[in-house]
Amino acid sequence: MDFGVSEDDRLIVDSLLAFGAERLRPEIRTAEGARAVSADVRAAFAELGFEALELPEAAGGAGLGMLSRVRANRALARADAGAAVALDRLGPALYPLLAFGGEAAALRFARPLLDDPAARAVLVVE
Repeated sequence: MDFGVSEDDRLIVDSLLAFGAERLRPEIRTAEGARAVSADVRAAFAELGFEALELPEAAGGAGLGMLSRVRANRALARADAGAAVALDRLGPALYPLLAFGGEAAALRFARPLLDDPAARAVLVVE
């Protein structure tokens, strides 16, 4: 496994640092009060393609993997840590889904979640 930072990751991080400074930081108190990221911010995040960074390309994602998501969340957290978590709607639930079900499971379960702005995946381990 390569832990190096690719040029794609650098561009993503730079873009998300700017997104955080321009979109998250100015709304931080409003988001905290509402206990939610605004619909406009969620829509902009999705429109820029950041929701599906690690989703396989066959499921409409960028297929960049977990490290890209971690770097993305870390960049967003510099502006607003709560928003970084809120904007990662698939979260850690995606990885066992991919490991045990592959692209077919991502298409069947993860993609529909991203198509519904109110949906969010949850990982429950007993």
